[in-house]
Amino acid sequence: MVRLKREIEGLKRDEKKALPAYLGDDVGRTVLDRHAERRMMEIPFERGGRSLAVSPSESQVRLLLQNSSHVSVVENDPERLTRLMDSLKDVEDVRTLTFHSKPYSEISFERSSFDFIISLDDLNWYHSPGNAVRKYGRELKVSGLFLGRCVLTRESEETNLPGEWAISEREFKRESDGGFRTDVVQRFSATGIVLGGMATRLNALPSWVREKALRGTMRLDAALSTEVLEGVPALSYIVGGKALGFGTVFHKDLPEG
Repeated sequence: MVRLKREIEGLKRDEKKALPAYLGDDVGRTVLDRHAERRMMEIPFERGGRSLAVSPSESQVRLLLQNSSHVSVVENDPERLTRLMDSLKDVEDVRTLTFHSKPYSEISFERSSFDFIISLDDLNWYHSPGNAVRKYGRELKVSGLFLGRCVLTRESEETNLPGEWAISEREFKRESDGGFRTDVVQRFSATGIVLGGMATRLNALPSWVREKALRGTMRLDAALSTEVLEGVPALSYIVGGKALGFGTVFHKDLPEG
C-alpha cells in the first residue's frame, strides 16, 4: 500500500510547467505528429488488439482504427477533444472508439488492457514521469508495446527540475525500474523545435513555408550524431513495455499542495 500511495502521489501533474513552442503551434505539431505516425507503424505491435492513444491527432486515431479492434482516446484539452470528436463523427460505434476527457493520470484502466499505447508529450507533465510510465506499464499486456514522445534534458542531467518541461532520462529510468521495461530511447529533434522556438518566430509566415522550414530542421537533426543530441535537450521517443518485476520502491519528495 505504501508503494501504491507513493506512485499515485507521483502521478500529480506539475501545472507550473510551460508548454514548448511546438505544442502551441498547429503547423509544428502537425509535422511532429506525422513523424510519430511513421514511427508508430514501425513498432511491431499486435494488429487487431486494443489500443490507447493519449493526445493523438485525427490521422493517428484513424491509423489505429485500421489496426485495432478498439481504440481508447484520452485528451485533456477540451478544444482539441472537440475538434477530434467532430472530425471522427463517421466512427459512431462505441465498441470501436471511446473518448475520455481527463488527464491520463486521473483515469483507471484495467490492468493488462492494451496491446499498444501511444502517448504524445504526456510524460513531460508529471512531477514523476517514471511513475506515470509505470501506470502505462500496468495497463499494457505482457506482449504489449508502448511508444511515448517526450522532451529529454541533456544526457548528463541527473534529476528533474520543478517547473521545467524537459525531463531527465536518467531519473526517468530510475523511477520506472521494475514496472516498465525501456527498450529504446531515440533522440530525434533539437534545433528549431525544442531549443529555438522556431514555430513562434515563423508564425507570421504562410503555413506551407513554416512546415517546410520545420521539416528542414528535422532533416538536419537526423544528420546529427548521437553524442551531439545527447548534449542538448531533445525531442525523443521512448519505446518499451511491461516489466515483470517489482523494481525499487519510489522515493521522491514531491512539492506540497
